[in-house]
Formats: sequence, structure tokens, C-alpha cells
Amino acid sequence: MILTIGETLIDNFPSYSRIGGAPLNFSIHCSNLGENVSLMSKTGNDADGMRIRELLAARGVGIEYLQTDFRHNTGKVNVEVSDNENNFDILKDAAYDFIEYPAISPRQLEKIKCLYFGSLVQRTDNGFEVIHKLIDNMMPDALLFYDINLRPGNFTDRIIRKSLEKCDVLKVNGEELAYLKKIEGFICDDRPAVSGLMEKYNLTSVAVTRGEEGAELFIGDKYIKDRIRKKIKVRDTVGAGDAFSAVLVKGLLDGWSPGMIMRKALELSSAVCTLEGAVPGIDDTGFYIRIFGN
Repeated sequence: MILTIGETLIDNFPSYSRIGGAPLNFSIHCSNLGENVSLMSKTGNDADGMRIRELLAARGVGIEYLQTDFRHNTGKVNVEVSDNENNFDILKDAAYDFIEYPAISPRQLEKIKCLYFGSLVQRTDNGFEVIHKLIDNMMPDALLFYDINLRPGNFTDRIIRKSLEKCDVLKVNGEELAYLKKIEGFICDDRPAVSGLMEKYNLTSVAVTRGEEGAELFIGDKYIKDRIRKKIKVRDTVGAGDAFSAVLVKGLLDGWSPGMIMRKALELSSAVCTLEGAVPGIDDTGFYIRIFGN
């Protein structure tokens, strides 16, 4: 089982709204890719929280660890889209900020083959403590995947460093890598900087996504750089990185070659950019078949 922990929220775009949050988007993609995945988060006791629960259940994502907050509302983000770039206004005191450590037994922990986590839910002391307690209780062979997702005003260098110390796999975009280079004092090109991060933090794999320029993948001593050359009509880029992460995790767990991981991750993340929102509609059964086959 893949266990995902983090924020669940409503993304409010200029002309429409969508259920979102990187952990939620990632979880839906993993489920659609055939993985057994559950999401640990907290929603408000409100209509948005019910929408999230219904969506996850319909998409086959386990909600046994999805908590309800009776004092705080489901998270919300106001998204401003400009030149295919997204600016996020993430509201404070959201239900997920008050996530609680779950009643999870050693037997349940043994079933978890991958734990996915990010930075946003760690913006409060409470969220930070819950995340790292959960990480510390994982089985030694569980894959710890850190999708860094830095949102201005919602992270600290302490969150980043503590997360890097405990993860096996790191996913960043180009701007996030530049920030990591800055705080680590790396004055060099990106490729040796990633190698430096892998050595310092004992990372097994790093993915660097770069939008239209494609992505880079470091798995052990292997390095691949590629991009999608086919022109697409971009509607919005929200969730493209989450799709990439889902394929990366599936590929690592299933033993795919680095080349196959890169190719399929780029294809899915590119296809997501043609959608309004981060995941395809429940009736679009052909979305994944077109990329991955039957």
C-alpha cells in the first residue's frame, strides 16, 4: 500500500473551482495507475469536506485515515493563472493544519511500501510533528518520497532539511532546486548540485521537473534528461508535478527502467496540462489507457 499524508483543499481558479492538494492529486493518479493507496488528511465538517470524501471514494482512494475537524474549515487556495504560471494564496488555519497522529497498528505499518509527504502540511508545529512521527515509525524497507512543493510563506529551511534527512526520493522543480542550492551553499551547476544533495542526504533518487523543458532523473548513478516534443494546448499546469510523482513512485516500486519511468512520467504530466484541474474526469476511462495501455 502507498500511504499519502498532507493537505486536502479546494483550489479556487478565476472562473472555476476544483478539489485539490498535491497529496490528493497524487493519490488519485496512483489509484488510477492500479496502486492500493490511502490518504491521511483532515477536512472540515462542511460541504467541501464531504465533496473531498466522495471524490476520493469514487476514485478508489482509501479514506480510513481521513479525519474530520469540527472547528476549522476545509482548506482553500485562491489560484491566479498568468502566462501558464500559477500563483497560490493558501489560506491559514485550515483543517489539515490540525491533523492528528492516527491509530495505526504495527501490522498496518508493515503493509506500507511507500510514504508520500510534502512541505505544506508541515507549516505548523503540529503538522511537522505528526509527519515526522509517522516517518520515524515506518518499516525500514518503506520508500520515503518527499515531493517538496515549496509554497511562499508556507515553509522553513528547518522543514526542508529535516525532510531531506529522512527521505529516500526527492522531487523538485527548477526553482525549488535553485533554493536548495542556495541554502546548502552549492555554487555549481544543477547536475553536480543534485549529486551533492544525494551524497549529503543519502538520497537514492531525485527528479527535477522543468515545465516545457522536460525533466531530469537521477537514480543511483544513472542520469536521464528528456522532454515532450509534441505541442499541446495548455489549459492549466496545476497537478502536472503530482502526475509526474505518481508515475515516478509506481516505476520505482515496480522496478521499471529509468528510461521508462521518465517517458511515462513526462507523458502523463503533459497530458494533465490539457485539463482544467489536476486529474481527469471519472468518466474519462481512456486517459490512462492512451499512455499506459490496458
